[in-house]
Amino acid sequence: MGIFFNKIIKPLFRSQKGNWISRLNELTDNQLEISRDAKNQNEKNANQLSFAFALDGIADLIENWEVLLESIADFYIKFDIITARPIHKIALKNPEKLSETEKLRFLDETGMLILNNIKRKHALIPPNLCRMDSLGILMGLIGMVFYPEVRKKGYMLWMYLENCFPLCQKFKYKTHLPKSFIELLERAEFKS
Repeated sequence: MGIFFNKIIKPLFRSQKGNWISRLNELTDNQLEISRDAKNQNEKNANQLSFAFALDGIADLIENWEVLLESIADFYIKFDIITARPIHKIALKNPEKLSETEKLRFLDETGMLILNNIKRKHALIPPNLCRMDSLGILMGLIGMVFYPEVRKKGYMLWMYLENCFPLCQKFKYKTHLPKSFIELLERAEFKS
């Protein structure tokens, strides 16, 4: 009954924002669980390498976000790419500037439409961009800027991710992540 109640019933009574906060927290919980489940040093090294690979995937996704939007436009007839482009561009660079409606639109389009196209390996998406792991981390990090309710767990994940930086080939957090996220980190606002 717990899963049915938590996954079916509870979301019916939460707002769209509340549902996204819940999803982002659950996503971060899952990532934290993976980061902590290593039983020996070899597994720890493998986990760090996997997270570094996911961070490198974030660099690829951000640099090719237009391809992801085009894949949505190709598959979902009602998707308006013209109005989506500026929202997604702002979300990736300065997410704090989006209105609540725009935040929810970005999360819906990214968390449902882009994710579904990545899962189905849409023909417009090159194989190196079919990265659900990277998309999940990116959504969590942007979600931390959007909503204070996800910052505590997100900060714990970020502390782990920082240890993976030396293994990254492409990812540079000051280049690939929103300025407001970096500013929050530097002010240590996620610690509370």
